[in-house]
Amino acid sequence: MLRVAALLSCDTFEDFYEDGLGWTREDYLARYRNDWAWEYARQLREQGVELLLYAATRGRPAAVTTEDGFRVRFVRARPGWVRVNRALGPVIRTAPLRWASEAGWGLAVRRDLLRLLAEDDVDVLYLQEYWTGRFDVLSRLPLPVVGADHGGTAHHQLTLLKRRSFRRAAALTSQTAQEVASAARFGARPVLLANGVDTAFFSPGPGGAQAPRERRLLHVARLVDHHKRTTTVVRALAHLPGWHLDVVGSGPDEQLVRDVVRAEGLEGRVVLHGFVTDRERLRDLHRGAAALVQPSSHEARLLAALEAMACGTPCVLSDIPVFRDLVDDGVDGALCTEATPEGVAAAVRRVEQGGAAVRSAALARVRGSASWSAVAPQLADLLRSVA
Repeated sequence: MLRVAALLSCDTFEDFYEDGLGWTREDYLARYRNDWAWEYARQLREQGVELLLYAATRGRPAAVTTEDGFRVRFVRARPGWVRVNRALGPVIRTAPLRWASEAGWGLAVRRDLLRLLAEDDVDVLYLQEYWTGRFDVLSRLPLPVVGADHGGTAHHQLTLLKRRSFRRAAALTSQTAQEVASAARFGARPVLLANGVDTAFFSPGPGGAQAPRERRLLHVARLVDHHKRTTTVVRALAHLPGWHLDVVGSGPDEQLVRDVVRAEGLEGRVVLHGFVTDRERLRDLHRGAAALVQPSSHEARLLAALEAMACGTPCVLSDIPVFRDLVDDGVDGALCTEATPEGVAAAVRRVEQGGAAVRSAALARVRGSASWSAVAPQLADLLRSVA
């Protein structure tokens, strides 16, 4: 079986999952399954490819096999880099400093990473995000490296070394045509390979996409407000009498979101569910919503949007290139030309006016272009070809 290691882009597991989301290592291994890495591991396993999840740690290195048969590695980041980077984190603002921090991360894990890749008999290293300094460092490893787009951009990144690091990579995968063009400007030839969705699992409830929906909105996101704009979604509810909002996710701005709910007097209309580990419960929330609302500042091909559309739930999204590739405004969803509470509310009303026709169109679109049954074989074939 082909063996691929996917190295997550978080600085350390503790920084992102423990400090940011409140998940211990034990909880992560036992119950955390609703993100791209676990979905890739599930889908590639069916294609005869084993995906091992690698995450840097400032704690104890470990290799774990979960009860459902996935392998996870915690790779030691050098303590000196961890101390310096945590001290400088608040003042890292410029592209050169950001590159130096990310390249330092690559150097901090490189030695142990090489040893563990050999120990695990890994054939290909899959690196999340290729615009980072860590990619410039780790693309030099002596095995095939695939760089992947998961929503990062060249904006505010130092790109002086990209031509060289892109040339060294065995392959790059991009989620949108615009991202393909962006990487191509640095001499890359990326493969357009967007996220997929499990349409056998995420599907409409009884009555199908035609069944009427309550006036409930759904927002699924890590609560980082400058990126996901959760408070904008909350404030939009003030312009939508009779509507309710379910927020799924946790993160560093959770208290800010709670404060805005209280300040807007929306305590009876907004439910914060936290991070939902149960996929069936998440599917039920998608099925019960009239629209998924995600006015993000930037994204890759958003899994939450694909899951919603697969359940016959149209999406209200910010008007950015990746979402223009996903939704036709007024046909199978709506785009907010202005990511403001008023703009979000107006887009919600357009979706509501479209009724069952918009829900059916959203379902048809995702089944026709984003089912994992079509995407997973392409990704597996690419990984085999570079191995």
